[in-house]
Amino acid sequence: MVNLRSGNTYIKSEPEESSSHLELSSAVIVPAPLSPPPETPIQTRPLCLCGNPVREKVCMGLRNSADAGRIMYLCPLRPECDYFQWKVPIPQTEEPDAAKREVTPAVDSTILTPPTSPPERPPVPTGEYVCWCDPPKPATRNFYSEGEPDDINKYYYNCDKCLYWKRIESEADAVERINKRKRALSYQVYDTTVKCGCEEVAAWLVSRTPQNPNRAFYRCETSGCGDWVWEDELFAGRDIHQRYLYIARR
Repeated sequence: MVNLRSGNTYIKSEPEESSSHLELSSAVIVPAPLSPPPETPIQTRPLCLCGNPVREKVCMGLRNSADAGRIMYLCPLRPECDYFQWKVPIPQTEEPDAAKREVTPAVDSTILTPPTSPPERPPVPTGEYVCWCDPPKPATRNFYSEGEPDDINKYYYNCDKCLYWKRIESEADAVERINKRKRALSYQVYDTTVKCGCEEVAAWLVSRTPQNPNRAFYRCETSGCGDWVWEDELFAGRDIHQRYLYIARR
């Protein structure tokens, strides 16, 4: 209240609070829910021990709460196959140690080699591949641009419903791929091409069951005939250098 010289009294009103200020002060900010991470396309996923593209699953952290929310790679045929791998491994960190530091020697720029270009993409397969569904239908064609080294730059056909699988490669490349894996796991290497009842090169796998731990076997890779046999029984008393061997239905 202010008294003016004229004798009148001037009363100054209090400022009103703006409605916008009241609305902002009383508003409750709710964070938006986090969306799940996008799934990796099936054609770029690694293969399990069965030779099938793995499936992704979010870890609930039941054994270790620190792993909750991480993405796991599991075999789609689990529990028959106990393949397991983290999609993103935990980086191993080390404490800095001056004694462990390595000094990078100077490199003469004249001896540097140019970067290698990616391998040329093979031509698209011309054959028609049908799955085992009833009725059969054309299988889906895919291409490995990344993933396991032995599968990069190769085509393959598959069906998610009947689990049909067909890798496009020569028989020689298939035998070399299998033998390369055998050498890495310290198993006997053979030059024989093992085929199933589908007239396709059979997949070489290793059993992880308690009844037959670390026992190698061959199995139909296309999920068609279902033939399989233990490797030691297949080559027992036979010439390990013969060209072809066929596995019988078990």
